[in-house]
Amino acid sequence: MKTVFISTAIDYVNASPHLGHALEKIQADVIARYHRSLGDDVLFLTGTDENSLKNVQSAEKQGIGVKELVDMNYKKFHKMKDILNLSYDDFIRTTEERHIIGAEKLWNLCQKDIYKKKYKGLYCVGCEEFYKEEELDNPFYDNLEQINISEAWDLIDYFACSSEPKEEMRHKVDILYKNKIDVTAFLVWFIDNYPNSIKEAKNLDFIYSSFH
Repeated sequence: MKTVFISTAIDYVNASPHLGHALEKIQADVIARYHRSLGDDVLFLTGTDENSLKNVQSAEKQGIGVKELVDMNYKKFHKMKDILNLSYDDFIRTTEERHIIGAEKLWNLCQKDIYKKKYKGLYCVGCEEFYKEEELDNPFYDNLEQINISEAWDLIDYFACSSEPKEEMRHKVDILYKNKIDVTAFLVWFIDNYPNSIKEAKNLDFIYSSFH
């Protein structure tokens, strides 16, 4: 018997759940049920992320308070368990006291290894990502309607941020490591211990840049 932990993404509650949310939950549920059928000890977790700029902007557009918005939409996400017959073991909201306590504990443990630094740039709220000027000077942004739908999966980043204004300059406080670690040694260890966790080369690049 193995101990298996399965977690979905914790979804933003700036709007109602859509088909993509349902697909992810069902896929995770299938994996959880499979491992239970093998006799494994499974913890299947899902939840909602209620601390985001998207939530604030959505509440402003609707003319309601942020707490009212997240409480309203949280109920819709939580209701998916009955609608889709999901078998998750726990549902956590990032506004819950137990989550706040855990996040504060992790933050305090990391204090000796990290520092904060302000960053300013062109920001896309939809992608939650900063862009360089040259990244925005791309014909795909001006000609999305001409792109064949079969190409959409390769261009999903362009579709995701094409409707978001990039002119707004935003300040961001990045959390950085005080001391560089041996990234190569870390990646070797990670791949050896979790061989199925990294599927694409770009994910390796992301991990490398995060620690370098």
